[in-house]
Amino acid sequence: MKRLWLALALLVCCKKIGDVRTVDVSGDAQGTPSAPASVQLTLSAGELHLTPGGAHTIGGSVRSNVKDLDPKVDAASDHVRVNQGTGADGAKIGSELVADWRLTMGPSPVSLSVDAGAAKTQLELGGLAIKSVKLTSTSGSVDMSFGQSNPLAADEIDIDSGSGAITLTGAGAFGASKIHAHAGVGAITIDLGNKVDREVMVDIEATQGAVTVKVPSNVTARALVTQASNQVTAVGWIKEGDTLTLGGPTPNPQVTIKAKSGGGMITLVAGN
Repeated sequence: MKRLWLALALLVCCKKIGDVRTVDVSGDAQGTPSAPASVQLTLSAGELHLTPGGAHTIGGSVRSNVKDLDPKVDAASDHVRVNQGTGADGAKIGSELVADWRLTMGPSPVSLSVDAGAAKTQLELGGLAIKSVKLTSTSGSVDMSFGQSNPLAADEIDIDSGSGAITLTGAGAFGASKIHAHAGVGAITIDLGNKVDREVMVDIEATQGAVTVKVPSNVTARALVTQASNQVTAVGWIKEGDTLTLGGPTPNPQVTIKAKSGGGMITLVAGN
């Protein structure tokens, strides 16, 4: 009976997989610094590459051999939403699935939300006008970097890892006033880069996963750690009870970290 069920599942899967096609993607919205457009990207499988330099708010192309996974675009004056089609679960069986998203973002001010699911994701967001970023990954690997400064005064970065791994590089260049990170059983690395030009609050929680925060050694920082067990490691920091400091005591540190560990691991590193 099990063999029959597996054969039927494979048959259904194979019917969904066809020739690789290229689907163009474009959507425009009219965001402003005070009222940024909402941009939402939602995937459950495949690969996502997002880079600057686009002519549209969101543009690019998707290579796919599963029609059910073709992108669906919803664009209006205040938003652009690009969703992966349904049917991804059936197409995951085997190794022939192609769902390769190569997208670009234009100069319009936006608030960006990416739900990457199990997709392998690479986001280069340097130089883009982004007010806030919300990033969720259930089991995929995500690399998000900021190679250039953000022209906007950003509000926050909110990242959540289920069982996947998220790496954030150059977060200081983004200029957010707050960074929130939660690791379920996954891993999150936040590297602020070489400098921090704006005071930032970093709020991190490791339920069963691991969170690492790298702070440049030339800034002042203070970390308050709440832990259920001894699962916090600090490299280059001065420890006084539940508080750790970097660059000497000050009432207004450039970086303030609130760290909460359930059964997970939290690591604080000074320098790159």
